[in-house]
Amino acid sequence: MNQIEIFFSILQRKVLTPNDFPSLDAGRVDLRVDHQLSSKHLIFGHYDWFENLNAMPLVYNNPASPVESPNRIPGTNWMINHTWTVSPASIFEHHFSVAESQVNRSPRHLGFDVTSLGFPKYIPESQRAAQFPQVSIGGLSLLGSTGTTYSAVVSTTTQYAAPLTLLRGRHTLKSGVDLRLYHTTMDRPSPVGISAGGSFTGGPNPQAASAPSGRGLADLLLGTAGVSVLIRPVWDYQHPYYAAYTQDEIKLTARLTLTLGLRYSLEKPWTSVDDIMVFLDRFSPSPLAGQVPGFPDLRGGLGFTGAEGRGWRTQITDTDNFDPRIDIGYAGNAGVALPTSVNYNQLPMQQLSLGTALNQLVPNPFYGVITDPTSTLSRTQVQRGQLLRPYPHFLNMYETQVPVGHSVYHALQLKLERRSSQGLAVLLAYTHSKIIDNVSEFSGSMGFATNPNNNYCYPCDRSLSYQQVPDVLRLSYRYELPLGLGKPYVNRGALAPLIGGWSVAGFISADYGTPVSVLSPNDSNSFGGGESMRPNATGQRARLDGGPKYADGALYYNPAAFARTPQFAFGNVTRALPDVRIPGNVN
Repeated sequence: MNQIEIFFSILQRKVLTPNDFPSLDAGRVDLRVDHQLSSKHLIFGHYDWFENLNAMPLVYNNPASPVESPNRIPGTNWMINHTWTVSPASIFEHHFSVAESQVNRSPRHLGFDVTSLGFPKYIPESQRAAQFPQVSIGGLSLLGSTGTTYSAVVSTTTQYAAPLTLLRGRHTLKSGVDLRLYHTTMDRPSPVGISAGGSFTGGPNPQAASAPSGRGLADLLLGTAGVSVLIRPVWDYQHPYYAAYTQDEIKLTARLTLTLGLRYSLEKPWTSVDDIMVFLDRFSPSPLAGQVPGFPDLRGGLGFTGAEGRGWRTQITDTDNFDPRIDIGYAGNAGVALPTSVNYNQLPMQQLSLGTALNQLVPNPFYGVITDPTSTLSRTQVQRGQLLRPYPHFLNMYETQVPVGHSVYHALQLKLERRSSQGLAVLLAYTHSKIIDNVSEFSGSMGFATNPNNNYCYPCDRSLSYQQVPDVLRLSYRYELPLGLGKPYVNRGALAPLIGGWSVAGFISADYGTPVSVLSPNDSNSFGGGESMRPNATGQRARLDGGPKYADGALYYNPAAFARTPQFAFGNVTRALPDVRIPGNVN
């Protein structure tokens, strides 16, 4: 059997003008080819192309309009697949695919010459993409494109996957490999930044400006605005992914199936194609070592991959990635090495016993060595606690995506489906689950994104997850109206074809709410800890009798259940309250 399928669609094509409202310009082409080589060999391939263009109107009708740059998002995806029926009970299948997506933001003022605004010639020479500056003036609207003004990102995923399926009596055995290579290039040159907040004209003392005084525009005209130029290299990096799996699907009875499986995956960290990746090296000697009295062994600084005997990756490969699978109305999952941000420069816990002495000002040994005027370490005095930090020559030392998180998920799943001969079909799905973790959702797109409360105690953050929804119900139904040809009513005459074939359908969903969290002012004085400080528990229940009250001035939970955490300590209330939740959804 040979078959060629071609799908072509254009959702919208529109020429954008400065006065357009937000516009979407999208198109898509899909192509698929199937070819039966023989009774045992079948190949098929498909190619997909798409392109979207999102654009905002120029509200000022000129390139300085404070809107996001137009974003063109093209992509392609192609795959070739070969299926070999070795025998009626043995099937081997493998495919090779390449998927590419792009993000291309290009401001309408691309090519703008900033020397026309009085900037020296070397500034545009240092920019890969000449563009209008981003101008921030206190009390006035932003000038220039907002957000990321220019961006050229290309992400490519290359994959080879090969499963082998064996049918052996009641057993369906499947084993295979999954090999991938992720490659990303990113070019995001920044525009010149101009900032005038009004502090210079906020007299009479510019160092202590009062709230109603000072004008950003006056600062700009007087030439006292701040100017910044950020130079970013083009990022070009990649990392591989390897996986192997095996599973056995056992048909215990005609209606009950048990699936047992195991998957092992190995995902290596990113490497730079141009060998320009840097990282925070907490253990190398600091350039300040030997220059500061009393601190001869300062450590911590910038590290370069591939230099001084280091590897080409910025992280250690996690090799403990075994994923078991058991399906029989129950689902479970354990996540390890989940990412979060960690501050390595928090004051050691034993130093909190010094109490108020931590905040006393003492002579600063870094004075004259660290000369950045914006840093407190350039002053003649510094707080005692700063000098007791693990890296006293730094204020804070964050590392993002540190694999110290852990999560556990358990769920009981129920699915019921019923179809009747009278045209009624009902599908019910219910899940009762529990998620426990010690890290937040990393990006904040699906919940709170917070750092550890105490960077020396990750298990102290273990609690119900911010994303925990214990009960989820989905009900869908469809009823074919008994009208028209072949139906009990109005099944004859000219009207029958017109009113036949109609159905009524609906969908009902119900979700329980996610847990509520309670925070307390950070009085720990831990110099880097307590970012998500929680209060202490008093022993009372947080949930009100009868549940939350939904009225102005009413209490949602019992405030007497919490007490402000004292100084030089960390609160003991869990990250998410187990008995107070936000309202659920019923649709």
